[in-house]
This record gives sequence, C-alpha cells and structure tokens, in this order.
Amino acid sequence: MSDFGLSQYDAGQFLVIYSAMIVFGWLMTVIVPMILRPVGEPGVPQTAGQYAALASGKERYAEAVMAGLLASGHLELEGKTFHVRNRDLPRGGAETRLLSLGDTFGWKAFVRAIDSGYEEDRDTLRAAGLLTGSGKVLKARLLSIIPMVVIILFGLYRFDEGKALGEPVGVLGVLIALGLVVIVWRLLAGIRRTREGDRAMRDARQEHVGLKRAPTRDQMALGVAIFGTTVLAGTPFDPLHAMRHGGGGDVGYAGDGGGDGDGGSGCGGGGCGGCGG
Repeated sequence: MSDFGLSQYDAGQFLVIYSAMIVFGWLMTVIVPMILRPVGEPGVPQTAGQYAALASGKERYAEAVMAGLLASGHLELEGKTFHVRNRDLPRGGAETRLLSLGDTFGWKAFVRAIDSGYEEDRDTLRAAGLLTGSGKVLKARLLSIIPMVVIILFGLYRFDEGKALGEPVGVLGVLIALGLVVIVWRLLAGIRRTREGDRAMRDARQEHVGLKRAPTRDQMALGVAIFGTTVLAGTPFDPLHAMRHGGGGDVGYAGDGGGDGDGGSGCGGGGCGGCGG
C-alpha cells in the first residue's frame, strides 16, 4: 500500500498531517449528507405526535404522547410507574395502544405499545416530503464515511509499519480510534429531515416559542413535541422530565413490578404531590 510520499516525514510531522486528515474525514461525514439531503415538499405536521417524530424521532414521540396523557388525566405518574386513571380515549391515535396495557406499566412497555402509532406518523411525514426515506438516509451515510474509511485504512498501514520499526504508535492509535468513533456516529445518526422538514421545524419553534415557558394543559403534548420535556419544568408534570432526563436509570416494564415503587410523588390529571419543590 502506498504511503503517498508521507514516509519522508518524521513521526511528529506525520501525526500533524494525519490529525488534519481525520478532521477532513469528519467534515465529509457532516457535509456530504447535507449536500445529498432531499429538498422534500412544503408541508406542516398535523398533530403533536407528527411534530415530535419530525423533531427528534421515536423517543420524543413517546414523551409527547405521554405528556398529553398525563395532562388530560388519563394517566398518573408515581415514581417511575404509570397508572391508568381513565381509559376513555379517542380511537385511532397512538394513545389507544394503551388499551393493550394493564393498569400499571413502565416506560419501555409504553414505548412498545405506541410503536405502530409512531411508524404511522413517521410514514405520513415521509409521504408528505418532510422526512427522508430510509434508503436515502443509508445512501447518504455510506457515501459520507468513504473518506474516513480510506483515512483509517491508511492509518492502520502506518500503525503496523511503525510498530514493526519499533516507533511509538500510541497517539496514532488514538487518532484511528477517533476516526472509528466518527464512522459509528454517522452510521447511527443520519440526517432524517428533508430541507422542507427543517423549515417546518424552524417555523414551528418560532410560532410556538411561548410553549417553552408557559404551556397550558392542552398544549403540553405540542410543547414537548417541539421543545422536549424541558417545557415541563415547574409544571405539575415535571416528574416526567426528571424521570426521562434526570439520570435515574431505567424505568421498568409493564408487568415487571412497575418501577421502583418509591411513591414519593404523583403526577397526573389531578395535579402533583411533592414534585414542585
């Protein structure tokens, strides 16, 4: 394998050059998907669930649906366990998947229960030209990592050569590892929205900026969909935000004993005890 004339440089000089190559490879993983991103079609999501799916995918979708159910009084959160308080739900939405669960369940069971609802809304956004199809996303991801793959292969060649000559190769190994991390990141975090999808989210954040601070109960789901669970801070539904982003670990399954059972605070349609500080 040719070293492209880089053998004339000493170890320190080569590391500087190789570091620049790693940065170049990373830039390609960012720029190429942006160039290949489809324009899409102008449109506006029609529901809080669609806004959530467009904003950040399945986890945000689940958080938005849950926020709406807590705010409407259909569910109550105690510790890390959700309790069904009202099963009278409108038919046809992701919320109706709750009917397949028991009276108490955990977060993972809830996410599984609404999976088909998320897929329906995701497919609707793709058909509307706001989300890219999975095939286009994969193509952009693969094309964007080609430069980094070449750079890593070249680095491995120099790594073996340097090791055989007894040269220090630790820093080069770290740079190669960073390149591999970039590849994994790009393969797992492809750009999902079309250009029109990005525009729709920018417009939504501007139009509904007030939801970041003072959402009403009827607006909880939409606020979470667009801005995340931080909009719940200081509201009776803050425990959902704390549970999802407070570093408290997993939150259990339906039928798995229902979370940690600490019972320290409850959050639902009737308000929240012990969660407002």
